Amino acid sequence: MNYARRARHTLKWLLCEMLNLLGVIALLEATRKDGVRILVYHRVGPSRVDDGMTVSQMVFDAQLRYLAKHYSVVSLDEVAAILRGERPIRYGLMALTLDDGYRDNYTRAWPILARYGMPATIFVTVGPLDGEVSLWTEEIREALWASSGEALDLQAMGWGSWPLSTDAERLACLHAVKQRLKVLPDAERQKTNREIIQRLGYRGKTAVQDQMLTWDMVREMSKRGITIGAHTVSHKILTQIAPQEVDWEIRESKHRIERRLGEPVRHFAYPNGRRADWDSNIQAVVEQVGFETACTTVRGTNTAKQDLYALRRLEITDAGCTDPRGRFSAAMFAAQLAGVFGGREWQRG
Repeated sequence: MNYARRARHTLKWLLCEMLNLLGVIALLEATRKDGVRILVYHRVGPSRVDDGMTVSQMVFDAQLRYLAKHYSVVSLDEVAAILRGERPIRYGLMALTLDDGYRDNYTRAWPILARYGMPATIFVTVGPLDGEVSLWTEEIREALWASSGEALDLQAMGWGSWPLSTDAERLACLHAVKQRLKVLPDAERQKTNREIIQRLGYRGKTAVQDQMLTWDMVREMSKRGITIGAHTVSHKILTQIAPQEVDWEIRESKHRIERRLGEPVRHFAYPNGRRADWDSNIQAVVEQVGFETACTTVRGTNTAKQDLYALRRLEITDAGCTDPRGRFSAAMFAAQLAGVFGGREWQRG
């Protein structure tokens, strides 16, 4: 973390501590009695990695301990029932989700969830589990970390150049490249992805699949309180592919999980999940296929009027809930949950 980012982080932490002491965060929290919040995680790592996707095991444990003390954590099935009006909305309802299907969901997240007796939903991308495809975001990450080059120069593409001397520089490059790739039509994204990996000089066989869950792990968690949802077959951004492929990605992911688990799959999450990543036509397919809900990554609280096929969630990492020394900050986590720093994206359903 560079000096400017450290300074901003310190100021944010101090502000949260002050707001917490003054009772402002508690006051904001008290206004959210009529909604359900859904948190979204991706990876749980052994230590902090500021990649926008990973929460450290220590911080994940502290977050769940905080939630156990201050909230009622419910399953996504219960969230759906509440938003349909079949059950009353209670104060302090929270649900937990994890996207993509990384192996650390089993090795690190699940034992902590079990310790606190908390339900969660894991949205799995089924292609990597079947050995068919790798997550392209992880392919880029692996190529960056394997590269011996001092920089990634994409100026010929009009994208700029990034130094690769330190882990922090590689993370900054990873974030910038991923954001540019995500807005490309899928075929162009695949082609550009391959070109970037070649520029990095990566020729080895990817080990991305080894980072993903296995079906045995999925079955074990499903039998012991974890809900399994679908996240497509190949994690393609659905607005970047043809309608026929959208239909196949959604239907096939549901079919494969149900065949493997022998039980209905009721919940879906849109890959990437931002406002530009799904539309009303895609929502209609999700509903027609037989899903009961679909989750986005648009920030916000879900109230009784919320569209069940556009559920809002709050993404969680270490950066938003740790003090300048990397220790869990209850004040910062509480501020995140209350939407103190949500900006225009934090909306009520």
